[in-house]
Amino acid sequence: MFCISRQVTPKFNVAVGAVYTGRSSYDSLQINVEGLPPSVVKKDWKNVWRYQLEFE
Repeated sequence: MFCISRQVTPKFNVAVGAVYTGRSSYDSLQINVEGLPPSVVKKDWKNVWRYQLEFE
C-alpha cells in the first residue's frame, strides 16, 4: 500500500494511493464447516493493482 496526502488549503485535502493485491498465490479455497462435508472452491484469480484519488 502506498499513499500520499497533501493539505492544499485548510478545508481541502488531496490524497493519491495504490494498493497491490496478490491473489494468484493460491488456486483453491477449502471450506470446512462442522457437520458438513469439506468443500473445495477453485479460484483463477489474478494479481491486481488498485489506484485511488480522493478529495476531501
